[in-house]
This record gives sequence, C-alpha cells and structure tokens, in this order.
Amino acid sequence: MSLNVPTHLVSLVWLAGPLCGAIVQPYIGILSDRCEHPLGRRRPFIIAGTIATIICMLGLPWTTDIITFLFGLGGYDPCGNVAIIIKGLAAIAWVWALNVSIQPVQGGLRSIIVDCCPPKQQVEASAYASCATCVGSIIGYASGYLAIPRYMPWFGDTQLKGLDLVASILLGSTVAITCIVAKEKQYIGDDVSRKSGILATFKEVYKRARTMPKAIRKVCLVQFFAWLGWFPFLFYITT
Repeated sequence: MSLNVPTHLVSLVWLAGPLCGAIVQPYIGILSDRCEHPLGRRRPFIIAGTIATIICMLGLPWTTDIITFLFGLGGYDPCGNVAIIIKGLAAIAWVWALNVSIQPVQGGLRSIIVDCCPPKQQVEASAYASCATCVGSIIGYASGYLAIPRYMPWFGDTQLKGLDLVASILLGSTVAITCIVAKEKQYIGDDVSRKSGILATFKEVYKRARTMPKAIRKVCLVQFFAWLGWFPFLFYITT
C-alpha cells in the first residue's frame, strides 16, 4: 500500500505466496533431490534462493524512487497515471519474484533437517525449528510497530526500507550460519534420478500427488481448508 499499489491489485500480491508454494516448491524439491553438487543437495538451492530473496527485498521498497527518478530523467510526470500504474505493476513483479526466490530457501531448510539429523533427533529438530520460526515471526511483526526511520534513519527514509534491510541482514546471516554448520554429503544418483526437463519433473510432481499416502492426503486437505479461511483474512485486513 505504501508503494501506491491499487487495492484491487493487492489480491494479485497475496496470490503469489500460495501459488508459488503449490507449484514452485515441489518442482524445486525434486530438483534438489537429484542435485549432485559438491556442497550437497540443499545448500546450493538455499544459497541461490537467499541471494535472490535479498535482492528482491532490497529492490521492492526502492521501486517508487527508481521509477520516479527514471520518469524525471526522461522529462515525464513522475506522479501521473502512467507512472502510478508502472509503480504498482513493478511492485507486484517484485513481490512475485520474492515469493519464487524464497521457495528453495523454505523447502531447503526443511529438507536439510531430515538430511543432516539422525532419525532419533529429527522430531526434536523439527520442533525446535517450528518454535524458532514462531518466535521469529512474533519479533518480525512486532518490529513493524517500531518507527525505524525515526530511531535508525540510516536504514532508509521509510518503514518498508528499514524493515526490508533488517530482514535481509538477518536472513543472510542466519542462512550463512546454517550452511556452515550443517554438514551435507555429496549425493550421487543413478541414471533414472538424472532425468531432467520441466515437463518430466511436473509429471513426477503430479504422480507423487496422486499416489501419496492417505494420512498425508488428509494433512493436505486440512491445509487446504485452513488456507481457504486464512487467505480472505490476509487480503481484507490490508485493504
């Protein structure tokens, strides 16, 4: 909203997260399962996704400034209807790019727990990660209440710039610690696991979705109805 995105386009912004999670994350997950990089199966995707996510987070709050500068440089009205539409579309594009780039980070960090922890510690590690995520979310949302431009003006002249810079620093540092501490071994697959191609990968995603165990299918059903109720709340509370 602070980037002057029209309210009727905010729904496109909120649609990015669930859609990217449903399509991009399974695709990235299968690619990482087959990855034979010396750093391991998960770390290359986590590192690349983190870099892309930080770029998107830092680019998003500067959208208005960049487009205003370019329009002024070209002699056009930076506050006209065309400029406002371009600013809104650019902001939506940044958010979609952010949601795509963060998928390998989220999926990789969940998978690395299973890959690196012995079976006896996987439940404990997953529980610890969930608690850390919840505490981080609480602190993150609470930090939005602080007037960052007032107390830390070097972080930017708007609240969004300050929050995105703080988030970028925290994300980069914590992911760096995880990638250094987590010990992954190089995976060597067979000829079957080396099959590539976008269409073949999505066919495998569809096949696995149809053949998943009934217990997992019930969990997915619960998640579906949970998000069906949560999504309108997220949309209307911001508009």
